[in-house]
Amino acid sequence: MKLKIRDMLVSALFAAVTVVFAQISIPTGNIPFTFSLLAVFVTSMVLGGRRAFWAMFIYIALGAAGLPVFAGFRGGLSVILGPTGGYILSYIIMAPVMGYLAGRERSCGRIKMMLIMLVGLLICYALGTAQFMIIRQTGLLATLSLTVFPFVAFDLVKIIGASVLSFELRKVLKKNNFI
Repeated sequence: MKLKIRDMLVSALFAAVTVVFAQISIPTGNIPFTFSLLAVFVTSMVLGGRRAFWAMFIYIALGAAGLPVFAGFRGGLSVILGPTGGYILSYIIMAPVMGYLAGRERSCGRIKMMLIMLVGLLICYALGTAQFMIIRQTGLLATLSLTVFPFVAFDLVKIIGASVLSFELRKVLKKNNFI
């Protein structure tokens, strides 16, 4: 399927939303709690697989080009190729998977959305943890203790919030033929 102008604009808009949400963070030592995952969840649930992929591709491409789109107004290949870059890179895989599972046309309730977002979160954790372990040359438990365990509760709260927001946003945007 060919990407339409409307699809490109919507994807770019949600990439911009991701940039904004990435800047909302709570500093906690080396790795801050950010809201970028919330944006990835909402993007995926609202746009569906293909447009969610392009939104995250745009977001990551802007950051790779050096624009300060990642948490803490950071950008550049050093962020993506750094220890925690795998979590960001996972967006380009988790977004289309979640979007595909949720579908754009058929009904997807909040519970189903939350389960789909859990799948996406596991993809994020797996890819991010793998890159962290490789770059930092740490074991699995040490890596999980630093990069996953402190974030699980916060990420589950994001999933709940994203399901409510996505469900309502999806209804409004469909009603107005935006998506």
